[in-house]
Amino acid sequence: MLIKPEKFLQIIEYENRMRAYSTPDKIFRYFATVKVTSLGGTETYMTPDDFLRAITPGMKQPDGNIFSANAMISIMCTYQLFQICHIIYQLNYFTNVAYILKTQIIEYENRIRHYSTPDKVFRYFATLQLTNNDIHEVLMTPDDFLRSMTPGIKQPDVFRANLVLGLGLDQYKKYDPKNIHEKLELALDENSIFYKLGSAGLITFSDYIFLLTVLSTSRRHFEIAFRMFDFNGDGDVDSDEFGKVATLIRQQTSIGNRHRDHANTGNTFKGVNSALTTYFFGPNMKQKLTIEKFLDFQEQLQREILSLEFERRNPDENGKITEVDFTELLLAYAGYSDKKKAKMLKRVKKTFKENPKGINKDEYLKFFHFLNNINDVDTALTFYNIAGASIDQATLKHVAKTVAHVDLSDHVIQVVYTIFDENMDGQLSNREFVAVMKNRVLRGLEKPKDTGFVKLVQSLIKCAKNSYFIQFDK
Repeated sequence: MLIKPEKFLQIIEYENRMRAYSTPDKIFRYFATVKVTSLGGTETYMTPDDFLRAITPGMKQPDGNIFSANAMISIMCTYQLFQICHIIYQLNYFTNVAYILKTQIIEYENRIRHYSTPDKVFRYFATLQLTNNDIHEVLMTPDDFLRSMTPGIKQPDVFRANLVLGLGLDQYKKYDPKNIHEKLELALDENSIFYKLGSAGLITFSDYIFLLTVLSTSRRHFEIAFRMFDFNGDGDVDSDEFGKVATLIRQQTSIGNRHRDHANTGNTFKGVNSALTTYFFGPNMKQKLTIEKFLDFQEQLQREILSLEFERRNPDENGKITEVDFTELLLAYAGYSDKKKAKMLKRVKKTFKENPKGINKDEYLKFFHFLNNINDVDTALTFYNIAGASIDQATLKHVAKTVAHVDLSDHVIQVVYTIFDENMDGQLSNREFVAVMKNRVLRGLEKPKDTGFVKLVQSLIKCAKNSYFIQFDK
């Protein structure tokens, strides 16, 4: 008998409501199609097709009566088994929902990192609020600081009233430094750069802006800025001159361009904090800061951030992370599509599946020391291209040694070539490699562009050249 279309749709809707709201007992009795009669009595069974239909919206129950059978029980489903299967299905369903929700949150947080002002990024990823008398100051842990820069790392969850909630914008855990029961476990060395900031290793908003500026500016630009404000030519700057250097650098970065003071949130930039200025200039502010000491501070900061990243990957008992972990860290700021990134990871997994060696912290830090010289590396690789020479693994090792003065392990170089050598011909596409590595060094904080501080320096050089030629003409 043919069913009218409107009646068919009504049945589908009814069955969908049953799947969504009825008890497992009722769902089983409705969708089961086989009844087995034996000496022990009569029992209802599901076929595998019945079970699929019972959990799939839109699949209509077949017309006709329940069948009677005495065989094929092994491929059928009793009510007890259906209950177990139904629970497993629900668990898988909620697991999938949780995964989808987590993915959406991560994508949202990535947009905050990329597009929001430093004030909003700080307020979103900071997890602590200092409560001391009338002081209510928002603070970051070093782990918060790393998370605020690293795509794909979700903000931590907290438990409140038996619910799992994620810390979000303007949501913090209260922290009272006077309460001995609230001692923070920051997992920092006693000589950590973060302790030089004061605040017991925690980071204020002003610290946050300063540290981002330090991380997003190259050594060369700091060297030039120091020389610009070193009026007596001794290579050192005093505290006032350093304030001008820091202001100039900050204003020429995207961090400085995007920041606007927000008095209503308390997030106003108050300059380099007193603990750091004491570290740089002494307790009486009479000492001079050399460019070497400042660059040493920058290098130590970069090294600590890299160490935090490495430890987050849970090294094995030999202190090594996997080749896949290394690849994910290397591509964190590449901006690749999920499809392209998955293809690269698959290639690495396949290559090192049979003989994984892992990568220790020393190898990891050496590679990123090599990346700190990526502009000079780019120039060297370009010369090789112009000369028609291939960029094989031995060439990259030689460039690292001569340009960056670092010995890269053969295994690290092999992993790098596995990542970027798509056709596996043993040659490196230096254009893509260098572009990705430049983004990795700057952690996505700055886009390579001929504006800001670079443009200012170029203008000064051009002005100096013009002045020279005018004097020469005279």
